[in-house]
Amino acid sequence: MDDCYSTGKSLVSGIHVQKTVAIKNVRLGVLQCVLKVAAGIWAVILMFSMRAYDSYAVPSISILEAWQEPPLSVPTGDLIYCTNPAHFHYVFNDDYIYNMSGCEHLPFGEEYTKRGNSLFFPTSIDDVYVWTFGANECDASNASAQAFCNEKGGMLRTLGIAQSGAACECLLRHSFFAVHPEGRRLFFSHGFEVSNLGALGYGRMRGSTRLDKNQYTNFGNGNYGDHWQDLHDEGILTIIQDHSGKSCSLGGSSRFSPAAARQGIGGLLSEWMACAGVDLQLADEKIRSRHRLEQTAPVARLTGLELHVQLVDFVGVVCYARISAIQLWNSENSVSYTQLSGDMGRSSYRSRLQRGTEFRFVGHGRIEFLDFILLTTAISNMFTIMSIPAFLVGLLALYCLGPLSSIYFAAANTSVNVADDCKAAVTRLITSEAAMNSIDANSIDAKGITKDHVRDFLARLLKNHIGPKLRKRFRLSEHNQGEGDLQSEELERLVEFVMESIHKDDDDSTVDAEKYLKLHHRNDPVQLADIVHLFDLGRAQGPLESFFQDRETFRRHNFAKEKAAQNAYGSKVSSNDKGSPAQQTLDEGIPTSVVVNTSFQVAEPQLVRPARVWKKGHCAALLAKRQLE
Repeated sequence: MDDCYSTGKSLVSGIHVQKTVAIKNVRLGVLQCVLKVAAGIWAVILMFSMRAYDSYAVPSISILEAWQEPPLSVPTGDLIYCTNPAHFHYVFNDDYIYNMSGCEHLPFGEEYTKRGNSLFFPTSIDDVYVWTFGANECDASNASAQAFCNEKGGMLRTLGIAQSGAACECLLRHSFFAVHPEGRRLFFSHGFEVSNLGALGYGRMRGSTRLDKNQYTNFGNGNYGDHWQDLHDEGILTIIQDHSGKSCSLGGSSRFSPAAARQGIGGLLSEWMACAGVDLQLADEKIRSRHRLEQTAPVARLTGLELHVQLVDFVGVVCYARISAIQLWNSENSVSYTQLSGDMGRSSYRSRLQRGTEFRFVGHGRIEFLDFILLTTAISNMFTIMSIPAFLVGLLALYCLGPLSSIYFAAANTSVNVADDCKAAVTRLITSEAAMNSIDANSIDAKGITKDHVRDFLARLLKNHIGPKLRKRFRLSEHNQGEGDLQSEELERLVEFVMESIHKDDDDSTVDAEKYLKLHHRNDPVQLADIVHLFDLGRAQGPLESFFQDRETFRRHNFAKEKAAQNAYGSKVSSNDKGSPAQQTLDEGIPTSVVVNTSFQVAEPQLVRPARVWKKGHCAALLAKRQLE
């Protein structure tokens, strides 16, 4: 419970801010640089290979014209499906048996049908001619319906329930192939329109094979007319491709510029089917019924085909027309009346079920353009990827390097409390100043801290880690000597390493007090200048500083100010209490001298120094001295 309370308190009583720690480690630095270069190269490859800075819009087929033209010539030789239709006899099952009687020319208007973006060319037809009769003609005593049906060669069928006055009907079935449908010609022209182009999404673009140039406008929402402007291009270039994406010829060409496409893009149906890799003699084993009476797979002339013409990949002003096909039972039906039903129940009509080759035109693809929002996102993602190496190397440095990681982790994670850090800074300054002055006062040669002091101190500090020769030299105890093997040369190198940053300019064997204190407090989060500004009553605080100031620090600051005012103006101080500059500084509130000695006065070196009590005057004097310095 206490742990939960402590965790909750730490979450709401402070914040975590990013701290930058510069770790001086060459190998970690080299590793990070190598990883950053690799991440940068990878980010650039991803950015340009995926074109993350480009957006795209899907065009729609706003213009599609498709039409057919009769064959230029009809083969005069024997066509096997006309002369030997029994060769194409096929049994799907007991109900569907296909017996073609031969082939016939389709009358004008029945060579093809068009629905939307598709055209249908019949290849095999099943016609059923129907004549209906009234009850009087169907009666056995009259037998006129039976006589008519026998004359036609049909089959008379009695209707159980009279339909529109008809009591019986005569059925005549006729199945045949269309003559040379692959010789017919198919042409088309196309165009596109796309919206939401440009950085703001207001751009619109359109083009057509009937236009010499594509057009663009910056006015969206259906604003047409004079706002359209010609682009500096050659219009739409249409490239015909087969089902595998290779160029394929229609009418002797596979590339159609606007000038070449004026009269339409296309050719013979046999050329279209060749681009799709099929013909009407195709017999796909996958569509077999596997019936016991089935002998072989049906040919495409009987079943039909479905060809897809995909207008895809609008790259710039190039459109690829890719043709593919599949064999399937592709059929459609129609009814054509020659006599409508009358009062006597007589009528006649033809019911047709035709199978054939259907061409479907579909359009999809995209038009790419530079999007500044996506470009900004791509650059941000690139920098994010490049920051991953620093994160990984940081984890390695903080958690995987043993004692080094402990040092790095402590440097990277610091708890900041302004009130406590101010007090700690003052106490560290007092301790450092007093230690320096004490050593100077107790030095026999009056030189202060020297290289010998540093050497002796390190020898005593590392007594468990030095070898036997050094232990004997410094007269160290053999108790708890440890397993260290630090030798004289190594100790001397450590002494020179420390003295390099703290010796006097004119004497490399003596410690400079100012350099010592500066190095000693180099990483303190609170410096003396910060304390001076924080407790300066005459400094105007900004609104954000005043609002976000730590409440505890503010309370203690006000308490210290009130107590200082009481000590300065509410108490009478005798003249005997003003003997030292430090006391004058404390009582009058203004430092009157910077000659302050905070060291202990010791008559002679002793093994155990007497305890001394620090008073408030020592703090005031030291702060006054450092402020003026």
